[in-house]
Amino acid sequence: MEKTGVCRTLRRRVTALLRGGARERTEVFSPLGENRSLPYFATTSDCAAERRSKGEDGGFFSAWRKPESAVLCDDSLALKIIVYMEISDLGQALGGITMSNCDICPRQCGANRDIERGYCGADSSIRIARAAKHMWEEPIICGKGGSGTIFFSGCSLGCEFCQNALLSHENYGTKVTVDRLYEIMFELESQGAVNINLVTADHYIPYIIPALKSAKDDGLKIPLLLNTSSYLKIPTLKMLDGIIDIYLADLKFTSRDAAMKYCSAPDYPKIARTAIEHMVKTSNNPIIENGIMKKGVIVRVLVLPGNIIDAKASIKYLYTKYGDDIYISIMGQYVPMPGCSHHELQHELSAKMYKSVVRYASGLGIKNGFIQDLNSADRCYIPEFNCQGVKKSC
Repeated sequence: MEKTGVCRTLRRRVTALLRGGARERTEVFSPLGENRSLPYFATTSDCAAERRSKGEDGGFFSAWRKPESAVLCDDSLALKIIVYMEISDLGQALGGITMSNCDICPRQCGANRDIERGYCGADSSIRIARAAKHMWEEPIICGKGGSGTIFFSGCSLGCEFCQNALLSHENYGTKVTVDRLYEIMFELESQGAVNINLVTADHYIPYIIPALKSAKDDGLKIPLLLNTSSYLKIPTLKMLDGIIDIYLADLKFTSRDAAMKYCSAPDYPKIARTAIEHMVKTSNNPIIENGIMKKGVIVRVLVLPGNIIDAKASIKYLYTKYGDDIYISIMGQYVPMPGCSHHELQHELSAKMYKSVVRYASGLGIKNGFIQDLNSADRCYIPEFNCQGVKKSC
């Protein structure tokens, strides 16, 4: 299909809306395929049995679980048609969310993003620091082709320990138009990416929806993935219903005290749990084709030094509520970053701490999960943010 520009696509959408047309898409997904391994992550499935067979007491596993059954999903989604005339008009168009008195995220900072930056560090322009294939996500996200990551500048949560602090704290990146974002997605697809991975795009959601919607309308074949802190208001999240296929979400804390201590966001646990519930509700059961996720939810739990109890509480909450309807990714990649003021965050995560959390998850019976080799706790795995892939090649 020929890729028309975003503006032309939006004009078609306005015409369809005026005619009162609603559109429905039906997709039938093929059976689950066999997972393929990458060195960065390993599944937690059958981990207790594997430990016993190897005489090990640890929690590091290299075998990949073969799916026990095929899953078919007849997924009919009514796609909303929303009129976007100009970026400055989005506040009136999107369910009461406003840009002149910004309340996109739970911070509700009230910034007029047409003339100033919000708490997240962003104004009304879209800023990107990198657009390239990334091989170090969970294996069902990367496959062999890599995940087409688009790293956005700024962040509404602003964790003290963020490994992408150059973006989240310093707002590094280059301004792009909606049309350029649209082009980038097709460029990543042409390079063999298995999905479009929107990293920390939460505070840009109303601004990027025209590009996302138009790309899908114009034939983007790979899934759209939101890589999110989960610090999202439900009205903002609902804008993505029928657009996002995969949610790669965080549950950073279950403790208000920890969320306040590290992110100045004591409301994070409640807001994140509510957001994840909406993601699961709209995504239904995971759909895997040939070892690649096409639809579903993965929730990441980053194990922080000195916060083992909270990590275990997050895992227990997720598995008790959702069972194997989601994937749980237990991350051990924490790297101490300059500027961390809390003593415990100035040290690497020990193998003993991480194994304790993995053994706990194993004891719960988690099947759909991932763990990491602790060698991933290295700065070499942090992408180089140099605006690669952001500007159009001549």
